[in-house]
Amino acid sequence: MLADLVQAYPDIRVTALIRNPAHSSVFKANKNVVDVVEGSFSDIALITSKARDADITFNTGGSDDVELTKAILAGQKLRVTEDLKSPAALVHISGVAVFADGTMDGKHDPEAKVWNVRP
Repeated sequence: MLADLVQAYPDIRVTALIRNPAHSSVFKANKNVVDVVEGSFSDIALITSKARDADITFNTGGSDDVELTKAILAGQKLRVTEDLKSPAALVHISGVAVFADGTMDGKHDPEAKVWNVRP
């Protein structure tokens, strides 16, 4: 996804929060495109600060981490209320496992909860 984004928008600047230092080198190799920030979801001040600076925030790693989401939203709010910048976008693309039925063999569990997102 990141490679596609950078290819489509070559002038974009990306800041990536890397939770596993062993993965940093992959991103640091693209230092002209990606600013690497090492940390964790519990680094609330860091996340708030980076979300405040960003036009778009992608959350790809914490669907059920309430404090992480609050930190992102707090940064986006400060961007508007204190920095007087336009609102930022939040794209949340993690959490598919929330809808998993718990099977490990690839077969659907007919007794699992059926999710319906229609209003």
